[in-house]
Amino acid sequence: MRTIWAVAFIALVAWHSRAEAEPTADQLACSNSVDQRNLEAALEACHRVFARDGLSDHLPGLKRDLKLDFVVVNAENAAGGFGITEHTAKELFMAGADCLTLGNHSWDQKEALTYIVREPRLIRPLNYPRMADAPGRGAQLLEAPGGRRVLVINLLGRVHMDALDDPFSAVDRELEACPLGVACDAAIVDIHAEATSEKMAMGHFCDGRASLVVG
Repeated sequence: MRTIWAVAFIALVAWHSRAEAEPTADQLACSNSVDQRNLEAALEACHRVFARDGLSDHLPGLKRDLKLDFVVVNAENAAGGFGITEHTAKELFMAGADCLTLGNHSWDQKEALTYIVREPRLIRPLNYPRMADAPGRGAQLLEAPGGRRVLVINLLGRVHMDALDDPFSAVDRELEACPLGVACDAAIVDIHAEATSEKMAMGHFCDGRASLVVG
């Protein structure tokens, strides 16, 4: 059997060599087909982080038992349901998270405005308007074990949400600049949105260019 490396989006998405497991509608609001490089996907439920202590307790064991190489956590509610702090971010990193994404609560904790500039593994929605001059970055190319390159993109939807720039144009530019299989070995798109239809549309839009679209 071929060896396939594992990626998790809390909790959990794993690429591995076991039999493929199909996600249910309740487990995953949006997922495009896995890229065409013979990666098999076993998809389980994706959740935002409220119970940070529980995640810190269980993530190390999950990462070990599932042999996960890369874990992405949507942590916009990590600080008691309102944004993220440097302390809560460091707890998640110590537990095994490789990248933290945010959403419409990105700046609920003011210290996040400065911490995100210093922490490249923490990313906020890509589609903030340029005039907003948002700190940090909305996409990041990170390295997994073995030198594999993982592109993580964070987006914020516009239906029933704060009106930011078009997330489709934003993700299109990023995927064009860092094509899957050329500049990165995996591309993960986290779209934080209220409308399932918008998440589904993003999955179709990124089909063939991203390894995984979740939200």
